[in-house]
Amino acid sequence: MNLAYLLQNNVLNKIKILCQLLFYFVFIENMFTFILKKL
Repeated sequence: MNLAYLLQNNVLNKIKILCQLLFYFVFIENMFTFILKKL
């Protein structure tokens, strides 16, 4: 029971981290295109 909870928690944490990385990647990409358009 405890092991299953830990595994589920671990998966949720990994999903959260992946979502954050995806968000930062999109944000940086948008900033990059914005800067390129200004040039």
